[in-house]
Amino acid sequence: MLSIIKTRNIKYKIVFLFFLHSFLSLKTNATNYFVNDGATTGDIYCSTAGANTAGRGLSSTSPARTLRWLFTTYSSSLTNGDTIFIDAGTYGRGGADATTNDSKFDITTAGLTFKGAGIGITIFDNNSYGTNTDYFMEISANDTRLLDFTVQEYEGGAPNSGTTVSGVNTGGQAITINGAQNIILKNIIVLKKC
Repeated sequence: MLSIIKTRNIKYKIVFLFFLHSFLSLKTNATNYFVNDGATTGDIYCSTAGANTAGRGLSSTSPARTLRWLFTTYSSSLTNGDTIFIDAGTYGRGGADATTNDSKFDITTAGLTFKGAGIGITIFDNNSYGTNTDYFMEISANDTRLLDFTVQEYEGGAPNSGTTVSGVNTGGQAITINGAQNIILKNIIVLKKC
């Protein structure tokens, strides 16, 4: 009887180790991507300013300048478990450090994480630009995580951003979850500046 119990325990340990190895193998295939504005002030992930040039966005010492550029450049390479680190700065359509088109992100790859440097530190600001169909992000993939950033001014009346229903502009659409499950929004704030 003792040898049967030992054999069963060994089988359980082998199965457990197999699953543990499989899980860890999946995580080693994940890629970290990096976005940083035009400065390093307040940065916690990147040591240099971002630039939208070939080869950028794959390391903290060579970040992309905008989420739009990184997303367009690497969207076909994104896989479950990848993390996009977005450092301190305002990514938007107004002000001295303006970028264009940091909106309309359609998340169709499951398991992506978008991690900012903190609420009020990493800011996506549409500045009420765009059409009445503008939005920040539509998530239709399971297990997506949005962590530690601010989204603001993705709302307004026509012709600015917002959602149109039956020809009537109904206001903002910052983040939409479209049939996806296990979505985590942690330390995310959506604002309209006053």
